[in-house]
Amino acid sequence: MSKQHLVILQPSGRRGHVDEGMSLREAARQLGVEIESICAENATCGKCKIVIEDGTFERYNITSGRENLSSPSAEEVDYFQRRQKMMKANNWEMGQVRLSCQAKVLGDVLVHVPEESRDNKQIVRKSATEREIEIKSSIRKYFVEMAPPTLEEPFADWDRLSQGLERSIALVRRGEENLPTAGDLSIDYHCLRGLGDTLREGGWKVTVTVWQDQEIIRVQPGYVDKNYGVAVDIGTTTIALYLCDLATGEVLATESEMNPQIVYGEDVMSRIQYAISEPDGLGKLHKAVIGTLNKLLKQAVKITNNARKDNASFDTTAVESREAEYRDPPPTQPAVINPKDVLEIVFVGNTTMHHLLLNLPPNHLGRAPYVPTIHKAIDVKARELGLQINPSGN
Repeated sequence: MSKQHLVILQPSGRRGHVDEGMSLREAARQLGVEIESICAENATCGKCKIVIEDGTFERYNITSGRENLSSPSAEEVDYFQRRQKMMKANNWEMGQVRLSCQAKVLGDVLVHVPEESRDNKQIVRKSATEREIEIKSSIRKYFVEMAPPTLEEPFADWDRLSQGLERSIALVRRGEENLPTAGDLSIDYHCLRGLGDTLREGGWKVTVTVWQDQEIIRVQPGYVDKNYGVAVDIGTTTIALYLCDLATGEVLATESEMNPQIVYGEDVMSRIQYAISEPDGLGKLHKAVIGTLNKLLKQAVKITNNARKDNASFDTTAVESREAEYRDPPPTQPAVINPKDVLEIVFVGNTTMHHLLLNLPPNHLGRAPYVPTIHKAIDVKARELGLQINPSGN
């Protein structure tokens, strides 16, 4: 009788013992999980990619590692070496991601099957319900016109902008009390770095985006009137993302996917335990959710742009050019969205999901009296978490 090893497949949770030397693709099929392939297992299509999880997983009573598989074949090595951009984008290492048609089982392994590799894909539906709400966006846009600097008035670009913005705010919001003044406003550092070039590109006519009446987070040449934001529900099992028009409240696109952290534990307690017990356990859980959020964001933007491309009056060449360098389209064109046009993203989730998203150690959540690091909502710059919206966004 041949030697057998335990194979666990996530996120489906299917598991079982398979014969030593069996390919992971065949093992998955035997366990009821179909992995795509169109190249007759010749290691050329790359559709059967899987990710090997390293470490000890107490919940499953398994110690998994890439050494428990056969060494990558020459064809595999060649395939992944020619796709360094994909490897870097997913934070994959050579040997960690494998072609399941080539990897042979030599020991116990915990395997994550990415969504794009699943033949029998799981469908997650998280549609938004329509309801009447008062639109009170934290983001406001103001059009500012300034006189260019001269030798007689060589004021700093920031001083010139803040004074012009104060006049614009007073005009747009006349009659309101306690309006912000130039002295109340700050500018995000990332935004400040490009300020000089932007003012000159716009001919000293720019659109300024202000967050919470406190901070300038974007300056764009010319007149721009669209604001985009994202709302995300981070559940233990699924993640749902909604791309929204902040001016109207309209949901432009909805995307959802299984929470990738399920590989490390099916419930919050097992994920807390993994974060505590495994080297860089918290880092892995954090990176997994951030990677999925960036993926869902790109998908939502693409769906919105494709819908606008279908409009017969829309010049389709604008989509490709704007997605490439995200310049503002002519006023006659419908706005084409780039992820950098998203200026705010709001998350909700249970306390454990909140801590793992923010990379906060959840150690004390798992022990009586179960105290979190913080109860309140907090504002964090997108760039600090690696979220690929506008880096000055919150």
